[in-house]
Amino acid sequence: MEAGHRVPVEVVVVGDHPLDEAGAAMVGAATGATVNAAKHSGAGWISLYF
Repeated sequence: MEAGHRVPVEVVVVGDHPLDEAGAAMVGAATGATVNAAKHSGAGWISLYF
């Protein structure tokens, strides 16, 4: 992500939970949202909090 779009991404994860189907869907949605933000927002960095 950072290399492809030249936008640093900071990810903060709080808690500990096995990656189940719902969690995997959330990670997929967050990935898509992060890519869209990097492409279209013009932001200097992206922060993602789970």
